[in-house]
Amino acid sequence: MFIRSTILLGLCATVNWRDQQSYHPDIRIEDARSAKSSVAGSGFRIKNGSSRERNMILTNVEVPAYVPEHIKKTLGLLTGEVQDLHLARCLFWDLCIDRPETVTLINRTAPRFFRRLQTILFEHLVLGIARLTDPLSPAWNRNLGLRDLFLNSAPTQLDALQAQAADIRKIRGKIVAHLDWRIGLDPSGLPGDKIFHKIRACTDLMVEVINLAWVQWADGGFTMLDSDAMEITNCLKKAAAYDEIEKAGGIMQDFWNAPTDMKQEFLARIRAKSE
Repeated sequence: MFIRSTILLGLCATVNWRDQQSYHPDIRIEDARSAKSSVAGSGFRIKNGSSRERNMILTNVEVPAYVPEHIKKTLGLLTGEVQDLHLARCLFWDLCIDRPETVTLINRTAPRFFRRLQTILFEHLVLGIARLTDPLSPAWNRNLGLRDLFLNSAPTQLDALQAQAADIRKIRGKIVAHLDWRIGLDPSGLPGDKIFHKIRACTDLMVEVINLAWVQWADGGFTMLDSDAMEITNCLKKAAAYDEIEKAGGIMQDFWNAPTDMKQEFLARIRAKSE
């Protein structure tokens, strides 16, 4: 695990995170041990277990009732899976690549946590792109893929997607799903040319394919959700502002790590002053 994470961090090194110690639809996080997720596909990867746990593996989207029955489940599942990857990609770019000021804010507030999140998001994208572009395989163990959304001729975007995903599948096979001993000991054998460009190209092509499928089967395109990265950056801005207030003596030093009784006493004084 350490070797794999180290290699992945190396692949992430081209992001504006150098020399620093970064998804979900509109859902609320619930206790995975006892509560049923409000939306199937909260990002967990559980292979076996109850129906609740299986629902956490796959991301389904509800499709219109008039979609033909033979394609309804496939369209709902693959749309959900692509939306999941689209959200992860947008979150990665919003936090790690497109906004230098956000990288600065992250490095100021929670660099270690977001460094780990960066690696998790990257690995999630590699796995997701690879499994949706894998070959069909034998009939008795057939993979479900985006080509299954089209009965006759498939759109040209699928061929372009396969070309862009080739190196990503190699990364998946060598260090994410498995740990190849040659690559593990010498990561220079991994493809490293424009991997982030290829990840974005793959997710963008997948979104195009899903839109074409919805035009064919549901009489209109499909609008992907936003990554909601602003929720994260707003919280980080509040944390940074709190640090400034704490440094200026406007609030008890190290409030969050203080004993409960000290916190309650301090808050009681604040309330008394405001009354």
